[in-house]
Amino acid sequence: TTGNSKLEIRNSKEKENGEKENSARASEGEVQEVWGALVKSRRAPRFHRTTWAMEFGFSSYPKFFRACLLCYGKTPHQIELEILEELLEPQMDAEEELRIKNGKLKMTERETETEVSEVKTG
Repeated sequence: TTGNSKLEIRNSKEKENGEKENSARASEGEVQEVWGALVKSRRAPRFHRTTWAMEFGFSSYPKFFRACLLCYGKTPHQIELEILEELLEPQMDAEEELRIKNGKLKMTERETETEVSEVKTG
């Protein structure tokens, strides 16, 4: 029976991860729209990569770029995209999190009130 319970736990984790990925993908259109506006606002002569790097305490853009690669393994633009995705990702309330966690699509009002109060207290 322990083999079955381990399998159930793994399956529920995979399902949860899949649901998280789907919610992140849902906002991809928004991310591209915001990214496009950001790129458009950074056109010369008002924007320069060196001044952007200086805002973060670097003397030049190549040093800023290299620091991002060494510390995070990503370019500054990749980091920006990740931040945009995180900011635009739909936020779930406690009820939605419980529904996903428990694998329930519909909950009765009574179940919802009980489980939401458990989350708030625990």
